[in-house]
Amino acid sequence: MLDELLRLDPAEWQGRECIALDWYDGPREGFCRLTRPAVEFYFTLLDERPDPDGVDDRLFAVHALPLGAGDQLDWTEWHPKNADALIAGATPTDIVVYTKDMSRFLGCWRVPEDERPADDWFAHLRI
Repeated sequence: MLDELLRLDPAEWQGRECIALDWYDGPREGFCRLTRPAVEFYFTLLDERPDPDGVDDRLFAVHALPLGAGDQLDWTEWHPKNADALIAGATPTDIVVYTKDMSRFLGCWRVPEDERPADDWFAHLRI
């Protein structure tokens, strides 16, 4: 399902919504729905690089969710219910996404577990 992320140029991805569970000058963890390609995923921050001219560069680990999973979130006073169940059911992948804001996507890579860097993801991906 998430292989669609690798087949389509990230500049062509179209976001539907992002639900941030952690935010510090931009999303750091949460859920993302795209309409193109039609996928949903849970994301967690891997690395960030300050940008003095704007929003920081961020790399995220992607965890697969079935289509429609976001419909299970019940928002009450800005606290999502059922988020823990969705996170527990999310399937880790080897996909890494580069974005500043989960609305404009700058890159996507497959990085197997045994090739993941211990520290500088940006250097590892040569970005």
